[in-house]
Amino acid sequence: MKKKQKPIVETLAKPKPLTTRTAKLLRDEGHAWYHVLRYEWIYLLMLAIGVTTLIVFWDPLPPRTLGIAVGREGTSDGVYGEKLVSFFAEHGVKLNLTYTEGGKQPIAVMRREDSIQSALVLGGLHKKHELTNVWSLGSSQYEPLWVFYRADTLVGDEPTVYFAKTGIAIGEPGSGSNTIVHQILASGRKESPIKAKFIEWPYLKSVDALLAGEINALAAVDGIDSPIIKRLLADPNIKIANFTFAPAFAKRLPHLDLVSIPRGSLTTEPPDPATDINMVATSLTLVVQKDLHPALQLLFLMAIDHLGDSRDQFFARPDEFPSYKDSTIPLTLVFKDAKGVESKLELKVPVSTAPVHAH
Repeated sequence: MKKKQKPIVETLAKPKPLTTRTAKLLRDEGHAWYHVLRYEWIYLLMLAIGVTTLIVFWDPLPPRTLGIAVGREGTSDGVYGEKLVSFFAEHGVKLNLTYTEGGKQPIAVMRREDSIQSALVLGGLHKKHELTNVWSLGSSQYEPLWVFYRADTLVGDEPTVYFAKTGIAIGEPGSGSNTIVHQILASGRKESPIKAKFIEWPYLKSVDALLAGEINALAAVDGIDSPIIKRLLADPNIKIANFTFAPAFAKRLPHLDLVSIPRGSLTTEPPDPATDINMVATSLTLVVQKDLHPALQLLFLMAIDHLGDSRDQFFARPDEFPSYKDSTIPLTLVFKDAKGVESKLELKVPVSTAPVHAH
């Protein structure tokens, strides 16, 4: 009797090649998705529409490009705008800079151009509740009212009054210098109005005329880091007027602050200026459209906080900016991110009108 041979395992379960198994797996998956799309397509379509709508209207991701309107190129506004551009570039966002004629023009350009969602504006130019659909993210630096003159003597305690009678360039209507000079002359006066000899030329034309000796006085609102102001300070024939009543103006006009240039702070040998000079200053405020993405608003705040901490601000105290100085523009206090989480915006609120000296 013959013995039965034991079956060989290889003949019972020979493994299939890898390509064959992969092809079968893909065929089964495709068959399954075919049935899903055939019988459940309506639900998948609704899901796709819902996700698309959520992305479009929820706006979870901030745009990578936005615009800002500033004052003239070569002024302190323009210099500060260039610093913001550099800060945004470091964080992967392109900030397009648009120069204007200053004054109320940055707001006008922001309202007119859809690609511009922010602007740098001077305090005191707009009335309360005049600006709608914009938030203030706080002020970023001081911009003093300078009165430069060529005369050997300045008679009286108030340079704006003296030069208003003798002739002074105050900038175009609607500019910062034009507005503030008129506000000062109208502040606290009991006598009849002054018959002023105002020259309402563009800023650069007035500067060139003063340097050339064609006019004797110029009023300008600009920062000390402005190349234009540096040109005027470098001319030995040009003097800076001292505002004796600067503390009074800062009390009467809430958008103004008292700043000063201490004796010898520009040069010590010889001392320039020869005496302390008091001036009034407005502030440069950053405003954004209310619907600007919260992440970009916070990036703006980070930028002005970073620039405010730098030691190159001549008039500001350390860590003074950003602060809420121009109350005519509503301040955004609470941000909501894409997930609806709220975060508070904390700014310094000025509590004193004491002189702000160079540090």
